[in-house]
Amino acid sequence: MAKIEVVVKAKAFSSEGARNHRFRVDLSDNEIRVWDRVAGCFTNCNCLSASARKRIIEWAKEKANWAG
Repeated sequence: MAKIEVVVKAKAFSSEGARNHRFRVDLSDNEIRVWDRVAGCFTNCNCLSASARKRIIEWAKEKANWAG
């Protein structure tokens, strides 16, 4: 399956509060990576709550279905 990028408000890093972040979701295994502005690349996202992970995956699936 495809890797889908979405922008969702969530707490992606332990040092910041919730804000809009760009996430890339691999729909084949539901792996979520977040864009790290400092590193300049997508990185693993370990700080997401279960509800945030679910919301991000749902947004990505909706975007993939909408794009056709």
